[in-house]
Amino acid sequence: MTQLNPHLPLRLENLSYSIGSKTLIDNLSAEIKSAGISIILGHNGAGKSLLLKLMHGVLQPLSLIHISEP
Repeated sequence: MTQLNPHLPLRLENLSYSIGSKTLIDNLSAEIKSAGISIILGHNGAGKSLLLKLMHGVLQPLSLIHISEP
């Protein structure tokens, strides 16, 4: 039996991240609603790895990331 991911849905609301005066992510909102395969696409340097680090708590965003209750 497949277990559902207790971290879904994952909702980002107005996610922002800056280093010094340089804004790298500005007011990004997104939601991953259910288990399955999710893909983040973008050009080199677009911020894909940065977004994943923010989503996993490796870096601290300037706004909240909402995770569902199990």
